[in-house]
Amino acid sequence: MTDAAKLLKTKMAAAVIATIANPDVPAKSDAAAPIIDAAFKAVGAEIINATNAEPFYQSRVTIGAIMTLMGGSYSLVLDFMDGVPPGVDDLTGQLTAIIGAAVVLYGRWVATKPFGQ
Repeated sequence: MTDAAKLLKTKMAAAVIATIANPDVPAKSDAAAPIIDAAFKAVGAEIINATNAEPFYQSRVTIGAIMTLMGGSYSLVLDFMDGVPPGVDDLTGQLTAIIGAAVVLYGRWVATKPFGQ
């Protein structure tokens, strides 16, 4: 279980236990564990995925961006290594791939809020 999953399950457990402690809720304290397990099993994976809390190596976004970054960088290096500077059209495509991949990785790993918020 990942750290994010453990944290989510802990927060779910606290909420369920607090709810069961309410005298107006018709549930016994020994029902907490099965309720927590069922709730986590039902929605845990979706919540972890929706919050982008999975490890980077399980993220298709990260893997795709790294592949794009590597491809653009490799192409750019090859263009300079043959002794002839790349043309504007080649350079534009390569730099767009590199910058775009860098922005995606920043957004996936660092940014905490969407644009405009």
